[in-house]
Amino acid sequence: MPIKDPEKRRIYNREYARRRRAGLTGQTRPTVPSTSFVSSRQLESVQNLCQVMKEAINMLLNDQESTPVSRARAIAYCCTVAARIFEMTDLAESKLQEQQLHRNEEDEKDAAFNEAFHEILDTDPDAHDAYLNIITKALRKRQEILARGEGRFASP
Repeated sequence: MPIKDPEKRRIYNREYARRRRAGLTGQTRPTVPSTSFVSSRQLESVQNLCQVMKEAINMLLNDQESTPVSRARAIAYCCTVAARIFEMTDLAESKLQEQQLHRNEEDEKDAAFNEAFHEILDTDPDAHDAYLNIITKALRKRQEILARGEGRFASP
């Protein structure tokens, strides 16, 4: 219920602000030490992130200033963040494996194409001349595009 008397409200608000600045407001959240235990170097890999989460949970478990309920909430939040880290790690690893598999398939296709292409060039001399004509036309077209300053070959 708000304080009706303006003078009493002003006095209360002034005292409340003083207590809050002094840290005496009956804070129930776990307190974080003034010096951060996380350096930017620690956040470069997943293993380091897991170590940071482990340290944070240990700090919360050893914090005697906060209430058990607030500690439990903070620990649950840290566990949620840790679960997201593990999930993102699994997703990144599966994506990397998928890309590697795709690269291997592309390499196999390229090798088969190159083998067939060289077989044609070795057996048919006219195919070799046709290939050189196509490459020459493509290079001329590229030079025209560069001269006009457009297309994906243009310099920024």
